[in-house]
Amino acid sequence: MGLLVPLDSRSPLPTLAIPYLYFLLIATLSLPQGWYRARIVILLAAYICHLLNHTTGSRVSDYGTGCAVAQIFFKFADYVVLSNAETEFSRHSLGDMTTYEGASELDQSKLADASGMLSPWQAFFKKFRWGLELSVTARGIGWSWQVKNVPSSTASAASWTKSDFHEVFSRHLVYFDLSNCIFVLKNIGRALIFVILIRLRACILTSYPASTFHSSNVVVQSLLCFIYGSKTAFGLNMMYAIAAAITVSVGIYDPCDWPPVFGNFADAYTLRRFWGQSWHQMERR
Repeated sequence: MGLLVPLDSRSPLPTLAIPYLYFLLIATLSLPQGWYRARIVILLAAYICHLLNHTTGSRVSDYGTGCAVAQIFFKFADYVVLSNAETEFSRHSLGDMTTYEGASELDQSKLADASGMLSPWQAFFKKFRWGLELSVTARGIGWSWQVKNVPSSTASAASWTKSDFHEVFSRHLVYFDLSNCIFVLKNIGRALIFVILIRLRACILTSYPASTFHSSNVVVQSLLCFIYGSKTAFGLNMMYAIAAAITVSVGIYDPCDWPPVFGNFADAYTLRRFWGQSWHQMERR
């Protein structure tokens, strides 16, 4: 009997399968360093093997789910097994993870004192946040391992803060941050635009099904190739804009933490520049 069972005989994929894998990664990173932490990869691998005999009910969705599971597994192997995460991966806003203040020495039974030392629970939650942000970041924005060629934002928070328009409003609304508000509104607008583009793409593909591709002329074929490939760009931009709007509006992140996900396609005049600068860098470290 093989490892995999036929698609029709597979059980439905558990609803919380992907969140559970992320929770396992975050919980593992929150533990103190030690030999046992790397051994948790065995538990992860066993659970992934268990998921192989499950299905979402769609081959396309199964492919996407498999990619997400593989991404989590490689992150786990990188952060937990192959690297010393506390010393190699740092974010300025979270401080140093190699000291007690950074929460790696959780076995110390010290409480906060006048010197500013963190209590064990404070240290644990600080490291839990570090593990959470490390697990979900795709390009390492603001981290010590930020990928190359990240597109720069057209307007930074500092430039808006110094604007006369912001100063006029800040006199009346002390806690009103105009730069964040504009950033959120722009990303809501971007998300709506990409929703429209996704719907338009679906309408075009309905009119030109895949079965008619080879019988179409070369111009139509070229346009259809672009439309087929636009699925990733449209969907990723939409989700990125929604996530940016939500996290900035509630104060979790700042606008500078959300640079454009794609670069300028005018710079993609070579294949290397297309993949290295214009296309998204979500699968790199």
